[in-house]
Amino acid sequence: MRPKKNADPLGHGRLLDAWIPPAKAGEALGCFATTFTFQSKFFETECLGRMLQLECDPDTSGASYLIEREEKMARLMSACVVVYRTHARGQRSLRWDLVPFRTKTGILHAKLSILLWQNCARVIVASANLTEHGYRQNLEVFTVWDFHAEGVVPSELFSAAADFAADVLNHCREKVPGGSPALERSGNFIAEARRRVREWLPDSGTTPKLKTTLVPLTPKSASVFEQLRELWPRGSPADTLSILSPFFDQGPVNKPAKAAWDLLRQRGKGAEILFSVVAEPVPVSGKLMVHAPATLVESLPDKEREARILFKQIKMPVGRALHAKSLWIENSDYFLHCIGSSNFTSAGLGIGGVRN
Repeated sequence: MRPKKNADPLGHGRLLDAWIPPAKAGEALGCFATTFTFQSKFFETECLGRMLQLECDPDTSGASYLIEREEKMARLMSACVVVYRTHARGQRSLRWDLVPFRTKTGILHAKLSILLWQNCARVIVASANLTEHGYRQNLEVFTVWDFHAEGVVPSELFSAAADFAADVLNHCREKVPGGSPALERSGNFIAEARRRVREWLPDSGTTPKLKTTLVPLTPKSASVFEQLRELWPRGSPADTLSILSPFFDQGPVNKPAKAAWDLLRQRGKGAEILFSVVAEPVPVSGKLMVHAPATLVESLPDKEREARILFKQIKMPVGRALHAKSLWIENSDYFLHCIGSSNFTSAGLGIGGVRN
C-alpha cells in the first residue's frame, strides 16, 4: 500500500493529533496537563476541542460552538492545566481549571499530559509547551502511550505518570493551606484514571524487547544523568552520547557537559559526545555562528583519556525554532533514547541546588 503524498515521514507527527481520541475510546472524562508557558485560547479551542471531538467551528459557528462546548465540558470530571506562575494567565472558561505552580527554586518545566476517555487513557510526554508555537511551529519531540483493555503498553508507565501528576498537585496544595476545589477535582480525576488503567491492565505480562520508562525530575529525585546510569546495562559501557538542546548553561564552567562524560566508557575505545546545534553563516567571513557556549568544547576530560567532541549543524527552516530536547546514548549492543522537556542545563538535568 503506497503512503499518501501528504503523509508524515516515519517518526514524525502532528502533536495536536495526540489529543484526538483513538477508535472506540468513548466519551471524554477529563485531562490533566503541566506546562511552562501557556496560551489559554489555544488550549481550549485546539486541545480540548480535539479531545472532546467538538463539531462546531469556534470561528464561524458562534452560539452553536459555545452551546456544544459547554454541554461536553459539563460532563468532564476535571480538566486542569498546571502552569508555572509567571505564565498562569489568560481568558478561559469556568469549565476547566488553571492552577499556578509556585516555587522558590527552579521552575515547573515539564510538559506531561494525561487524557482519559471511557475506554482509554493516554499519556503525552513532550518538549512542547501548550502554545501555538509549541504545537504548530517549533521543532519538538513527543511520545504517546495509550492504555486500554487490549493494550500492550505496561501499566507501570501510567503509574509513573500519575505519580508525577500527584507530586505536582501535592506541591500546589502546600501553597494553598485552605485547600482548593480545582486541586480536589484533579486529584479525584488522577485517582479514577489509575483505577481504570488497573482494571484494563492488571498485569503487564512479559517484558517487552524495547523497555520504556518515565524519568521524572523532582526536588526529591536523583538527577537525570543518575537515573540514566541506573537504566543502562551494567558491564557494557556506552561509547557515544548525542545531545540535542536549544539551551545550555552560560556560566564559566559547563557542569552538564563535564558530568556527561561519566555516562561514557572511561578507557579503551575513545568516548565521543556529539552536540547537534543551530549554526548560521556569518556574512563576509564565511564562518559559522554556533548557538551554543564555548564551554562545551572546554569540557573535554584530561589528556590521558581518549575522547573527542563533535558538532553537527542543524539548518532550521525559516520561521521555525529548535525547541526539542534529546539524549541518545549508544554502544555496539545497546542504545538509550531520552526525550522530554529537560534542556541541557544544570536546572534541567537536576545537577546542583536549583532544579526544574
